[in-house]
Parts: sequence; structure tokens; C-alpha cells
Amino acid sequence: MSAEVVINSPTSAPVYVTSSGSITLSGTATCPTSISTVAWSNNRGGSGTATDTLNWTASGITLVQNRVNDITVTVSCTGGAPRASDLISVRANGIGRAVLLMPGEDPYQTIVRK
Repeated sequence: MSAEVVINSPTSAPVYVTSSGSITLSGTATCPTSISTVAWSNNRGGSGTATDTLNWTASGITLVQNRVNDITVTVSCTGGAPRASDLISVRANGIGRAVLLMPGEDPYQTIVRK
């Protein structure tokens, strides 16, 4: 068995669009040994530790508005077992604001889910 972490909520899709200024993520994690921590980091700034481990929740993650926030969730295992990560890209549109795209522009063209 290898380490695994999966983001299930608010979606299991690789991208999510919201008008909120923050987000709560939740999911599951497993390790071949026992789980040490489940942590998150936002490429736009901020990081923290999720509550629980097997069924974890990371709440109050601040989003930078009108940008794509790549949030990586990583599970660390005890005993030096390899870590695993999952990534969700969240587009924060701003409260009540829509995203204006140029014709043919793909807002998720640079988004990759590992």
C-alpha cells in the first residue's frame, strides 16, 4: 500500500470556481504506516494543518480574489514512508463578480491535477 490523499469536497474535480473569499476542503488520506499529518498550502500564500487525518478537513483557507489559487494537500506518514499530494485549482472570482474571458480563452489551460 502506498500513501494517498484525495480531495473530495467541495468537489473531486481538478478545478473549482467560487465567489467566496475562503474555502474548506475535505477528503481522505491513507499511509502504509500511520499518518503523521495532513497539511495544505496555497501557492498564493498561506498554509496549515488539517483536522483529523483519515477523514481530514482543512477550513478557513483564504483565497486571493480574481486569481487561480493552487491548493496542495499533502499527507505525511510516520517511519519515513513516502508522502503523497493532491492538488485542486480554485478560481476565486470575487464576491458577485464574473470572470471576463477573451474569445477562445481557456481559464484552466495551465491547471494540472496530479
